[in-house]
This record gives sequence, C-alpha cells and structure tokens, in this order.
Amino acid sequence: MENNIIVKELLKDYEKKHQKALTDLENRKQALYSKCPELLEIENRLHTLGISTAKFILGNNNSTHLTNLKNEIEKLKIERANLLKKLNIDENYLKPTYECNICNDTGYTYRELSNCYVFLFKTKTIRY
Repeated sequence: MENNIIVKELLKDYEKKHQKALTDLENRKQALYSKCPELLEIENRLHTLGISTAKFILGNNNSTHLTNLKNEIEKLKIERANLLKKLNIDENYLKPTYECNICNDTGYTYRELSNCYVFLFKTKTIRY
C-alpha cells in the first residue's frame, strides 16, 4: 500500500477517535446536566465569564476588574468541584477520554508526529 494512502487512512482514524472522545464527553455532560441542572448553570456562568475576561483583556487595562473576573471564575470552579464531589463524580468525568493522552487522538504533538502515530504508521506499512 502506498504511504500516502496509509497517511490518509491514519489521519481519518485519528479524526474519528478524536470526534468519538468529544461526542462521548458531550453525552456524559448532557446526562449529568439532566440529573443536576445546577452544574449546567455553573458551566454556563463559567463560559460567560471566560468570554467576558477575553473581551476585557483585549479592550482594557483595569487590573482590578480583571482580578475580580478571575476570582469569580475560581469561585465557580470550586463550586463545580464541590458539587461533583457531592455527587461522587471525579472531575475528569468532564474531560474527554482519549486513547492517547499525549496527542489527544490527533496524531500530533507540538507540530510533530506523535509516537503513537509513528507506531501505527510502521505497523500498517509492515502489514502491506
């Protein structure tokens, strides 16, 4: 099999793995949010504060307001952690579960091919 075809297949496989991890995460989140709407409210507030912080950094120099935004975000993160603990749910539950935690199922790390990608490429080229 030609190397270009193998590369295309591997990239498709990695994209599928990556998307599956994100889809699985979204499904876990939705199930959790339906059981605990308060958690969804916290996540929405965190998202809104994150956007506000980014906008503020781009347009202002008031460090006091920025500190207040950061403090509010930290409070919400603690509140989320406490709520998850109360529900006996690990904080990693709200993170994607990748097959490879080094490249996050992309095949690349810092613009280089990951070791798992190189291994799979070698495996496929040997088979063909």
